[in-house]
Amino acid sequence: MGRRIRRQVRTLQATHATQLRPNCSGVDGGLPVTARPATAVRARAKSSRFCTPAHCLLGGSLTRSFASRLDAPFQSRIDRVIFSRALMRVWQVLLAAVLSSALTIQCTGAAPTAASIDAVGAAADTVASDLNASDLTTIDTPAPDAADAPQAAADAAPTDAQTDAQTDAQTDAQTDAQSAPTDADSTASNLDGGGPPADGAASWRSALFPVQWQPDFGLDAQTFLHDFSYAGYAHSEVPLPKPTTPVVSVVCSTNGSADCSSAAQEAIAKVAQLGGGVVYFGKGLFRFDGTLLVSHQGTVLRGAGSNLTKLWFTQTKGMDYKAHLTFAGQLSEQADLKLSQDGVNRSKVVKLASVQGLSVGQELTLGWTITPQFIATHGMTGVWSAFNGKWQPFFRRKIVAIDPSSLTVTLDVPLRYAALVSDGASVRGQNGYLRQVGVEHLAIANAGAYAQAWAQTQVAAIGFDHVADGWLLDVDSFISPSAPSQGLGSGAHLLSGGVRLIACNRITVSDCHLGKAQNRGGGGNGYLFEVRTSSEVLMRDCSGSAGRHNFIQNWGFGTSGWVVLRCTSSGGFNQLAQEMDVGFLAKSEFHHSLAMANLIDHSVFDDGFGAVNRGLESTGAGHTATQTVVWNVGGKGYVDSLQFGMGYVIGSLPATHITTALTANGGKGTAPLDYTEGVGLGAQLTPASLFEAQLTLRLAAKAKP
Repeated sequence: MGRRIRRQVRTLQATHATQLRPNCSGVDGGLPVTARPATAVRARAKSSRFCTPAHCLLGGSLTRSFASRLDAPFQSRIDRVIFSRALMRVWQVLLAAVLSSALTIQCTGAAPTAASIDAVGAAADTVASDLNASDLTTIDTPAPDAADAPQAAADAAPTDAQTDAQTDAQTDAQTDAQSAPTDADSTASNLDGGGPPADGAASWRSALFPVQWQPDFGLDAQTFLHDFSYAGYAHSEVPLPKPTTPVVSVVCSTNGSADCSSAAQEAIAKVAQLGGGVVYFGKGLFRFDGTLLVSHQGTVLRGAGSNLTKLWFTQTKGMDYKAHLTFAGQLSEQADLKLSQDGVNRSKVVKLASVQGLSVGQELTLGWTITPQFIATHGMTGVWSAFNGKWQPFFRRKIVAIDPSSLTVTLDVPLRYAALVSDGASVRGQNGYLRQVGVEHLAIANAGAYAQAWAQTQVAAIGFDHVADGWLLDVDSFISPSAPSQGLGSGAHLLSGGVRLIACNRITVSDCHLGKAQNRGGGGNGYLFEVRTSSEVLMRDCSGSAGRHNFIQNWGFGTSGWVVLRCTSSGGFNQLAQEMDVGFLAKSEFHHSLAMANLIDHSVFDDGFGAVNRGLESTGAGHTATQTVVWNVGGKGYVDSLQFGMGYVIGSLPATHITTALTANGGKGTAPLDYTEGVGLGAQLTPASLFEAQLTLRLAAKAKP
């Protein structure tokens, strides 16, 4: 292990000696990290920029070429291994004591020296030699069954020695064989769309989005932009509803002195009896020692404002894979109807062998089986495993027309990928989505005792399961009264996760601000805005801070049409061990199983964003994204676009580091290079938002007679 560290650092130092200069200012009042003792080193400061000695070595504030080689290999090893207390202590010593002393030079602005590199390597060698077999506990976690996936650990990953050795061998071979190109090299080698202006020009348009753009436009068959304008409640064609009657108020203590669980659930039941309406929480602090469930159409939970109404959930035991506030439908599916012809990417029309049982206005899902052929086509043989041989729902749609004579069905939203008959492509009618529900104008917290946060896994504050045409508006997190007053976990808002959407369609999440998760460890924790197997989700004007992966697509095939508009992310952090706040920078990202045709739009990532091949991590995540657009991105983080097939980075701010080089970590099997255009020129890009421009065009076309 020590030899590998030394080899990686020296290789990168030789090729990028002038770039390996960490920036550790801007934390704790700007004091250098090295001026503080190791015990005082914290992984995150109040500002959005943070750095510890561990970050300086493993990627928190280094240039992308350095971080991509060191951060991911160590993180993948950590994610695949459940540490015993003995090994946790070893890693604490390695990351806190050794790095705080031997690598102080790393945070002074100087390039790594041979002495500092050798110091780390020697420390790693010592740690490795001192370990006994009993110190390392590995647990092989079987891949969850597809039917249980929503309840399964999203990050459960194989930990056997063979997988570990294979991953290390691949990483070392890649590192030894070639050095990572600079950001400038990556940009120069990508496709040139010809859109950016000459220096000094006021504005420019992408070659892929001319003034008279149409959804079928493209430079060629492989280079085009999907129409992302269908995302959101009712396809963003109407404003979010503002129901005013009936209103049932929750009558309970507003100072947190009493449990309001029964009072709130009774109000929810009363609204259901009335056929829908508003459950109103007035100003104050409402305490819930239990959980809340909404399962009736048209139910809206509303407060007086996110700064005035606070919902405080205290239950921390028995919450694995659950949410404290759940909106849940009861989804059922009809018979499988096979496609008789391949479904065409970007087409709304599919031809079936039969249309029996289908009706206009009905919801359906279109999917196919993860066949050996599908796996091989994507270069994922031996990587994808959790869903192999199983039918997966890729696109959630509504029927707008049926032609019984031609056996064709017209859908409300185009396909986002080719649906092949050879993979068993088919549609299944659906019933039972929970509709017209929302939560708005309130704040939520569920953090508790720090040890309890780490004893639970994948706990969300708010869960939407099988919801269609729903929304979250003006929902914030706040410091939980149950959180410790000092030490680890103090000041926390959330136990682990924030908002989690599972198998949903047409959802808007607007003006929501979540942060400060207690459990930011492996196994699917610390996800502030999480989307799973959902279609046409719009997250706009939101922020996530101090989670693990603040904005994330996760677990399973079938997320498409997800739009992240004008959102900000900062302080993403993968905590190494419960006992100490030390770990790795963690980006927002596509996390698992080929998310198709999503849009990251005019957003800011100070901690980075990733769309890469994650290989065997997280039970064979493999290629995580394809045909996704990163448009007008900003922030100080590193944006990695290494997508299967074609991906797009169009417009970025000068401070944002863009990586598309196939030699970068996560680039295996992602040729050709993703399309880049206007890197560093995002401020002059017109339009500033692709989603809003496409929506304007679509609504104008729809309004024409």
